[in-house]
This record gives sequence, C-alpha cells and structure tokens, in this order.
Amino acid sequence: MATVRLKLRRTSNEGFLVILTSTNWGFETEGLLSPLPKELELSFNKWQSAYRQIEAVRSCIAPKPGVRLTPKGVTIHSESEHILAVKNHLNQWLNSGDKSWQPIRDGLIAIAQQLHQSGDEIRVILDAKDIDLRRLPWQEWSLFEEHYPHAEIALIAPKSPENKRLDPHKSSSKIRILVAVGRSDGINTKDDLEIIQKLEELGAEVVCLMQPDLKVLCEALWDEQGYHIFVFTGHSGSREDGQIGWI
Repeated sequence: MATVRLKLRRTSNEGFLVILTSTNWGFETEGLLSPLPKELELSFNKWQSAYRQIEAVRSCIAPKPGVRLTPKGVTIHSESEHILAVKNHLNQWLNSGDKSWQPIRDGLIAIAQQLHQSGDEIRVILDAKDIDLRRLPWQEWSLFEEHYPHAEIALIAPKSPENKRLDPHKSSSKIRILVAVGRSDGINTKDDLEIIQKLEELGAEVVCLMQPDLKVLCEALWDEQGYHIFVFTGHSGSREDGQIGWI
C-alpha cells in the first residue's frame, strides 16, 4: 500500500505550512495554505449545531418495533443544506488559485496519476495539530474525490506527553477485542459470539458486554488499555432515509 502524507502546521501569519510526501515520491513538496475562511467556519458551526439537535437519536439503543424517532426542530432539508454549504466552502478554499498552495495540488495530482498506473492501493494521511483542520470533512474535497476515489483517508492526532490516550495499546501485548451484544430476538448472535471467543485460544483478549446500557458501553470504550477491535452483534436500525442509525 502506498502512503501519501500531508503535514499541516500553523504559521505565524495564521496560515498553514503544508509538506507533501509519498512513499513513491523521491522528494517532498512544500506549500502554504491560506487561513480558514470565516464562511467555512460559520457554515461548519451551523451544521454542527443542527447535528447536535438530532444526536440524541444515536443514543437510543434498540427502539421498540414500530416506534419512529423524529428529532424536533430539525428537518432533513436544513441538515442537507448545512452539509452542502460546508462542502462548497471547503472546496472554494482548497481549490483557490493561490500560487503558494498550487504546488501541493499539482503534487497530489501527479502522485495519484503515478500510483494509479502502478495499481497500488493508496492511503492518504493528514497530519494536523490544529483542531479546526482535523474536524473538517477532507474526503469531500473534489481533488480527493476525482483523483483518490478509492483511497483510505486518515487523520493523525499528534502525540503529546499530556495525552496518554493517543497510544492506548502500549501497555497491552495482546489483541484486545470488545464485543457488544444487543437485542437479539429472532436472530442468532450466539454463533457470532462463539466464533469471536475462539480467538482467545490464539492469544486474544475478548471482553463481552451483554445488552449493555449506554453508561456501561461508554465506560468500556474509555478503558485505559483501549481496544484494537470493536464488534457489535444484534438488532440495529435506521431512519427511512438512512441518514441516522442506532444499535
């Protein structure tokens, strides 16, 4: 798998120094990205505010059959409108004709063309310290959609001595698997559980939660040792438009 890496660091003039490297690229490319536009920040905050109003739906575990949950005060139209605004402002910013940013765009396109010819799988890593950069939907950038349509895009949070949770698996030599078993009437979750538990014979550590409530599940997810794999088996559902789901 080929790795394309974008390292973004804020500069003194409130813009961002960007360094582009790739496993198949013999050199690195530098460029400057202008500060986040106010329009992008505003549209993102509006979308986030609207989303939080319907976030309660995600915390509902296995609603009763026939019960439809409808968030108050938020419509699909308004939510989609905010999402589109964020995407438009993001692309206006990243597709700007700024000469100091153009080398990065050209480099990404050249790397993509070379990798597509070789047939390698591509992983794009965004290394950004700035929280405002990390929360943006980079996968919506038209350059990624056009030239990296099947690439895995991942964010890296920089390590710091104050945040030990960034390396949660360091204290565990075993593969740790957290399994949550939900409501299972009418379906067979027993076989799934037995197959996963057999991994203990190979040295894995398996922790099973049987129909946990939200508090128990959250406590398990925040376990200091962390987990390498999370598995859910049981009933799940989604709203008719598929926009919101629950387990």
